[in-house]
Amino acid sequence: RELKKKRRKQDKQMEKMATFEPRPAHRLDIDTSGIVCIALTPTALRNANMLFEKKSRSGVEKELDMEEVCVEKRYAALVEGSVDKDSSAGVISHAIGKVWLDDHNEWACDLYDDASFAFIRHNGSSDTTTFVPDSLRDATTLYKAVDWGTVQTNGHSKSVTRVELTPVTGRGHQLRLHMASMRHPIVGDYMHGDKGTIDKEEQLCLHASQLSMDSFCFASNDGENASLQRCRIVIESTPPF
Repeated sequence: RELKKKRRKQDKQMEKMATFEPRPAHRLDIDTSGIVCIALTPTALRNANMLFEKKSRSGVEKELDMEEVCVEKRYAALVEGSVDKDSSAGVISHAIGKVWLDDHNEWACDLYDDASFAFIRHNGSSDTTTFVPDSLRDATTLYKAVDWGTVQTNGHSKSVTRVELTPVTGRGHQLRLHMASMRHPIVGDYMHGDKGTIDKEEQLCLHASQLSMDSFCFASNDGENASLQRCRIVIESTPPF
């Protein structure tokens, strides 16, 4: 009986493998370029999903007695204006939720951290200050300015700053909203930036430039005696702007 159960389980696994189509384990925000993790097998998809959700792979970790495995994503962005060099690195912590506008929901951040004002776009006034009930979630972004310069747009020279962004949480439009709330919207962001945003050939200057994640690999090629150990995978991609 146990043998039959084991065979049925193996048959189901083989069937899943035969019909499985590679799919992303996470998503990038709309118009964002850069690295995406693609799972090639059902097992890889399940494990990667848990990594991106910062959940432990309990079975493996219990056996190896390891801490929770996780993923870290880093983005490169070009933002409008010159970020103050005296505060060129820091933390943005504004909760993000949804507000109802006309006939649809829009992402907004809690600018004053008391749910009294829903910030939607730079140099624009929100039509509502009421968040959809229970939609607010804590959101934290680390930022670091790495270069300052200018770009030519519509015959004028405008200041821009290149920044590195590390989302600690993963809320909707988090990086766009957090930078716009600092009065430095991402270049090309027509959703949360100015109507007169710098035109970079209609390109959103936000790029997933680095993905680092814990995985498990065999410590040696010693067949059945090979032991699992945790390793860190780092993937990098150069932004197109």
